[in-house]
Amino acid sequence: MPGMPHLHEKIDFTVAIFVVHEGRVLVIHYRKLDKWLPLGGHIELDEDPEQAALREAREEHHDIRWCTAAALEALQPPMSNAVKWYCRKAIEEMGGA
Repeated sequence: MPGMPHLHEKIDFTVAIFVVHEGRVLVIHYRKLDKWLPLGGHIELDEDPEQAALREAREEHHDIRWCTAAALEALQPPMSNAVKWYCRKAIEEMGGA
């Protein structure tokens, strides 16, 4: 895939970072997938996971929101139950729920 220098043609590493502040988690609407997800994406050859997350956030700044655990239910399109679980768990781990 041109422009996507991954580690190996059959191996692809990704990163998901749950940013929590004052009981809210940061989520981004990814246009290509039409899904709400935490910061993250593919890690390129010259990046560490934090750099990859920041790059993806800059590239996908279509819609970004801070959500409480309850506000995750109102997202459109709806967030998958699995991703909501991880978002809630991140909020809980940071003492926000």
